[in-house]
Amino acid sequence: MISPDSASARPETHARFELQGGPPYSLDAILHVSRYVWAAQLFVQPDDYVLDFGCGTGFGVALLSPRCAEVVGIDLDPNVVGLRERFQLSNAQFLCANACEVNLGVALGIGGVDVVLSMETIEHLEDYFTYVENAVSMMKQTGTFVVGTPNRTMTYNRYEDRRHMDPSHVQEFTARSLERTLGGYFDQVEMYYQYFPNFWRETAEGIPRTLTFEDVAFQRIEDVPHEATDAFALVAVATQPK
Repeated sequence: MISPDSASARPETHARFELQGGPPYSLDAILHVSRYVWAAQLFVQPDDYVLDFGCGTGFGVALLSPRCAEVVGIDLDPNVVGLRERFQLSNAQFLCANACEVNLGVALGIGGVDVVLSMETIEHLEDYFTYVENAVSMMKQTGTFVVGTPNRTMTYNRYEDRRHMDPSHVQEFTARSLERTLGGYFDQVEMYYQYFPNFWRETAEGIPRTLTFEDVAFQRIEDVPHEATDAFALVAVATQPK
């Protein structure tokens, strides 16, 4: 049981991102939205049952809804239960629950999920092992778990006093630590960097730049190891649950 005093037990520690009008879009908007679109294009099929684990304000569920047969959003925030009506989604369900509750899938009656997406959530959770176990228990044996989270190597090198990207983060992961964590539960884990090529160099040189969705890149870490200190986010794609 998570203590009510724990950072992971407070709704404000979960992603509160909402897509604002544009273009131009903010850097955060491009990072958040492109992560869902990239994952949906690569891993979600029209007949799939999809779970957004730690869905925040529900914008990701709204993006996934037209791409799959059914999608469920789970979040700790009680306001999540009204999001289906807000987004007018016919194939979506929103549930208020703690991602770190033991045997959550059984409690919610969820199983047989084809794809679990979880963006900007694991860094808010102290008991992230139970969270991963819950994701595994709700997946098919042939399912895919896609986890997006800030890149600790970047924040360690780029942020003042080597602080976390956000003060609500309980911890942030390096590529190695995230791969090893998920590798305890999956036989196959592929790691990607999400970044804007040349962003930090151009920023240091004062070169003005308006970012677009076309600017964001996703590459396997083994192909672009030099982006370790530049990539804003890590995306892990885990398959073959143990």
